[in-house]
Amino acid sequence: MTTRIALIPLVQTDLYYLWYYFFDVVPDIVNCGTYSSGEDALEKLKGAAPDVVVIDVYSPGMEDFELMNRIKLLLPKVKIIFRSAECDEKVIVSVINKGVHGFIYRAGEEKELVDCIRQVMAGQSGLCSVSATLLYEATGAQRKKDFRLHFGLTVREAEIVSYLADGLSYKQIAWVLKISVETVRKHCANLYIKLDVDNKVQAINKVHNYVYS
Repeated sequence: MTTRIALIPLVQTDLYYLWYYFFDVVPDIVNCGTYSSGEDALEKLKGAAPDVVVIDVYSPGMEDFELMNRIKLLLPKVKIIFRSAECDEKVIVSVINKGVHGFIYRAGEEKELVDCIRQVMAGQSGLCSVSATLLYEATGAQRKKDFRLHFGLTVREAEIVSYLADGLSYKQIAWVLKISVETVRKHCANLYIKLDVDNKVQAINKVHNYVYS
């Protein structure tokens, strides 16, 4: 099945290059329109009937999200992909929360835009490798902060299970925290009860599954 895409380069970009020198060899994706501004696109998109609209920006802002919402009102079934020169945790979380279907970092590999288009058409979230990694790490960092409260661990117990996950032995943890090995064992016994596990491996797996699930 052929996917019809519309391109809206709102900044100076290599999107034209990608189209003429890259998409030309992709048989399942065709360009049904390239527009120089948001207003130009809004006037002509309905007639072009794209499946996917790629909006190229420096960094997604309120005006870009407003354009996206107006496009969605015009074409309720269309998929929106932002291609951005800026890529960090806040930008990625922002576009996801706004309902964007895909996000591509402009400095990434050219083929990732094609992959993203195919992903959103398959009903998946389209993220390039850079943004997916940043989102994974950001989510993991937040979940690491949350897991102590989730499992009811003390600060010390959370420290110890983190060190266990890093591969430290009881003796090494005792040395790092300047406590006795026996104290480490007591903390571990308590945190195993709270995590409802029987040993170190199960504890590590349970915390890892919570943080990265």
